[in-house]
Amino acid sequence: MDYIFSKLFKRFEQFIGRHGFYVHCFGLLLVFLCVVLPRFNRNSFVLERPLADAAYYITYVHYFRATLSGGYLVEIASWKPLVPFLASFLPFSPLTSINLVNIFALSLGIFALYGVQKRLKIDYTHRWLGLYLYVVSFPMFYYATIGYLDSTALGLICCGLWCLFGERWLLLALIIGLGNWAKESVLVLVPASF
Repeated sequence: MDYIFSKLFKRFEQFIGRHGFYVHCFGLLLVFLCVVLPRFNRNSFVLERPLADAAYYITYVHYFRATLSGGYLVEIASWKPLVPFLASFLPFSPLTSINLVNIFALSLGIFALYGVQKRLKIDYTHRWLGLYLYVVSFPMFYYATIGYLDSTALGLICCGLWCLFGERWLLLALIIGLGNWAKESVLVLVPASF
């Protein structure tokens, strides 16, 4: 029996050696989905929480879709229109659309973080470890799919770091400019670029 398991393990090691990049991509995708999907659209297993700021962003999606009826726009969200604007083009409910924009931004952040680590000459194994740590970090668990804008800001910050280390200054300026309309925390890239 031990012979069979050792032979299977040896075959598995050979497979990983030949297809390691794709195995890591699949594993990262699986972990990413396991992290973001349980709380998608504010699903909660323990307690129900109010929408808080997400209600304002939902109102802005209705505003951009020209379907705002009886609601009003709140100043707190007036300087963060990028995510609701992008979400207004998706044919889903406002909260689902915001969450899909967040997932897309976080996915871009994964690719950008891989590029940053490659640019910094971090070895292959530690590069993937860094991506897994990014995927299981607190912002992913908590903010990824509950209707807040922090996820998009995090994804844009990762993209901005990729531009910064790749010396893509025009693209960095564009990310900072657009990111400011997503959430003001993207402005942390300004002092980092000097």
